[in-house]
Amino acid sequence: MDIFAAITLAAGIVALVAPALVQAFKKHIPADYVGLTSLGVSVLLGVIAIAATNGFTGYG
Repeated sequence: MDIFAAITLAAGIVALVAPALVQAFKKHIPADYVGLTSLGVSVLLGVIAIAATNGFTGYG
């Protein structure tokens, strides 16, 4: 698979999965922290997606 196709696929998965995870666990998240939790989940899944597509290769 081309790296750009893999990155596009990973970004799409992150965009669809992050809000679903936040909605699934929303009753366990304090009301003041829903936005922060959503941002954190998106960043975490984004880092995992980049790592899964070898996006960090050559930067260290």
